[in-house]
Amino acid sequence: RLEVAIMIWNEARECMSRDERMTLQEKRLVKMVKKVYHSVVYYRKKMQQEGIEPGDIRKIEDLNKLPYTTKEDLIQNSLFDFMAVPQSEIIRYHSSNATTGTEITVGCTRNDIEIWAECVARCICMAGLGRNDTIQIAHNYGLFTGGLGAHYGAERVGAAVVPSSTCSIDRLVKIMKTLNVTGIMCTPSYLLHIAQMIENMREVNNLKLRAAICGTETWSEKMRNKIEDMLGICTYDVYGMSEFAGLGVACDCECRKGLHVQEDFFIPEVLQID
Repeated sequence: RLEVAIMIWNEARECMSRDERMTLQEKRLVKMVKKVYHSVVYYRKKMQQEGIEPGDIRKIEDLNKLPYTTKEDLIQNSLFDFMAVPQSEIIRYHSSNATTGTEITVGCTRNDIEIWAECVARCICMAGLGRNDTIQIAHNYGLFTGGLGAHYGAERVGAAVVPSSTCSIDRLVKIMKTLNVTGIMCTPSYLLHIAQMIENMREVNNLKLRAAICGTETWSEKMRNKIEDMLGICTYDVYGMSEFAGLGVACDCECRKGLHVQEDFFIPEVLQID
């Protein structure tokens, strides 16, 4: 198994102190609450039902004052009910892969796409990949948020990108060999199929692959270890949701002791449900 150095894409943001990060989070939280209160009728009504006004949210500890937004809320209402900008500012629509039975459609502004690319770029660097690498994207492109997000992030770090989502597995492996691919982004179950094909083709020793970033589905440590043993690489877990700008909300690094949340964009909140 190969060892890689921890890499940072955005040092100013990823290495800021806890106090600096909290100050930024609070500033953005206050701004966001004001924005949705005045721009989104759905949230304004929900906050008014709880007797909350934007001025009541001044710091991180005030998060518990805000009402929850559940998946059912998103399913039962139109996506336009949640938009905080005019429809003219939406440049892309994506949807979830409907693993729960009902897909969630979201609209993205140009700034949303920029944030998405930034988050994925950080995840790619956490995996030890960068501008000198060739990264194969084997996620589906299209409505699903996997392929394009991975593509943008890889391009942002300056890597050469191989968009191979429509390739058969045998062709994907041949391209991997021909182009000296060093990184791949796909679902863990698909990577397992790829690993099995590589074994059958007896191409393991002819590849330059050293890292894989896998997400969009759950996978076990047993599967991770199996893939790493078959390919002789390091694998990294990445997390995202269509509602949160897709892939790249969090990723693990070489320590593999848990995922690092992009806390300058997202505030994780641990809830105890009775």
